[in-house]
Amino acid sequence: MNLEDVRKIGIYLFPLAEELDFVGVYEVLASVKTLVDEGLLDTPDPIQVEIFSPHRTIECANRMIVKPHIVTDDPSRYDFVIVPGGKGIRGVMDDEQMLRRLREFSEKNPVCSVCTGALILGAAGILEGKKAATHQSVKKELAKYATVTDDRVVLDGRVITAAGVASSIPLGLRLLQVIHGHDVAEFVADELEIPSSLRTE
Repeated sequence: MNLEDVRKIGIYLFPLAEELDFVGVYEVLASVKTLVDEGLLDTPDPIQVEIFSPHRTIECANRMIVKPHIVTDDPSRYDFVIVPGGKGIRGVMDDEQMLRRLREFSEKNPVCSVCTGALILGAAGILEGKKAATHQSVKKELAKYATVTDDRVVLDGRVITAAGVASSIPLGLRLLQVIHGHDVAEFVADELEIPSSLRTE
């Protein structure tokens, strides 16, 4: 599946995930359906976003408690999966079953990481031969898996990576540009009052 065809998005959440890594991109993407439902935006077949996790509740890096929409570690119900970063990435990097599921999912579907979540994709073997972005603190480590760039958002085939924590918001807008077009992305950015410094080029 190509990114343009994505309609159902899953954000994989794990203990000690960084809050803004997933909340930023979730807010931007989920706003499309909300605005359509409110009659403010006319877009056919708007994308839907869910948070999934094998845990019934997740305590994140800064102690936010999150209840996922669905309790599962199987990404196959989605067209596209986003993996955040945070203090909990090491546990996922040691989870061979989850790495295998992400790797198998990526063989036919687009996948994405935010911040240090790129290391999870790297450990899963998804970044081989790819360009990728991540948080500045782990660029050297990511270089074991990918060609590291200084770009805020990198699209390389079906693999998308975003840099530091705040890049979660421009990532969401970039994904909207590809999936729903520039006008929808700009409308959402205006509704959320996202400053020009966080909007994609």
